[in-house]
Amino acid sequence: RNMEKLATMVEKDIAPYVKMEAEKSKDDIVKFEDELRQYKADIAKESFYIYKTGVPGAFKRLEYVKGQLSEYDEKVSNFDYFSRMFGLTDGAKVAGETLGTIKAEVEQITKLWNHIDRSEQKFHEYLAKQWGDLVPADMEDEIKKLRKELQDLRGLDRKSSAYTGIAEDLKKWATFIPLLTELKDPAMEVEDHRHWLEVQHETKKEFSVNEETPLQIIWDLRLFELKDRIEEIADKAKQEAKMEKALNKIDEKWKEVAFERQQHKDTNIMLLKMSDDNFEALEDNQVQIQNMSASKYLAYFESKVLGWRDSLTAVYDVIQLLSDVQKDWSFLENLFMQSEEVMKELPHESERFRDIDKRVKEILEEGNKIMNILKFCNQENIYKRLDDVTK
Repeated sequence: RNMEKLATMVEKDIAPYVKMEAEKSKDDIVKFEDELRQYKADIAKESFYIYKTGVPGAFKRLEYVKGQLSEYDEKVSNFDYFSRMFGLTDGAKVAGETLGTIKAEVEQITKLWNHIDRSEQKFHEYLAKQWGDLVPADMEDEIKKLRKELQDLRGLDRKSSAYTGIAEDLKKWATFIPLLTELKDPAMEVEDHRHWLEVQHETKKEFSVNEETPLQIIWDLRLFELKDRIEEIADKAKQEAKMEKALNKIDEKWKEVAFERQQHKDTNIMLLKMSDDNFEALEDNQVQIQNMSASKYLAYFESKVLGWRDSLTAVYDVIQLLSDVQKDWSFLENLFMQSEEVMKELPHESERFRDIDKRVKEILEEGNKIMNILKFCNQENIYKRLDDVTK
């Protein structure tokens, strides 16, 4: 009973001091809350929000800030202890919440810089690769993954320099890598290097590309700023390659196309004919050449395309006329060369036909010697000679 009485007396004696300490703790907590609010505002100005700070600088500063946060953690624990001691209702709750917000923000910015670090390591890995070792499809998948991971980060200020900086660099790579696919297309590799010269013209830089060329050289051209033009150049290269392949195929075809020969009655005269398959091929090739001549990619092969247009037109016209001449000549020969009666009744016409007969046989003899239809039909004046015998 004496102890209880003594405790009550002591409690009564120290009550003013307890109250004073409690008020002091409340004031200290309020000041600490203000300090944390200011610290939160100052954190927003930290260098790790700036992309140019770089990975080493950002991590160094984050490590320092995390050390400060540990100290603040200890202070919050102390204030929480005194709050419970003095029966303060809210205690260090507000301070704890503010500190929790700061820590969460620092944790997210740390995740962002971890992502930046991984991304930049990947960039450096790419830039060290040689042209011949590049696999753009794999690179494109990796960049897509990094962009998605960035998008998935939460609790970040997406307008901060650190976020927009890495987002922009990833966007540049996402634009750049498909251009590598275009530029690595075999159509870009031609003897006169005209397509790469166009790229040089657009970038206003001189460079050369071979299997050992490091990607850094191509990256430094800033092709991601010239996306549309590079795609146009690559598309032009592919279209020209298709045109060249088609022209080569036509060239090979007509080197081999020869007349079919058919004996004229019981004579040693051989009539000339183009097979149905070859005539069908002729019409197909004429359509191809017509399409090429209307293409916006004609320029480089213009002379060759126009040359084939004229040559195939000559084949078409001469073959048609030759067929008509042979039919008419075969029919008239029966009348003027085989019939004595007709020769007597129409001596003038018979004499005229003998001249025609001589010229037709000369033409047929030439065709049998040449045999190649393209060469025969593109002889000088061959169409005129055939046309003259019809008059």
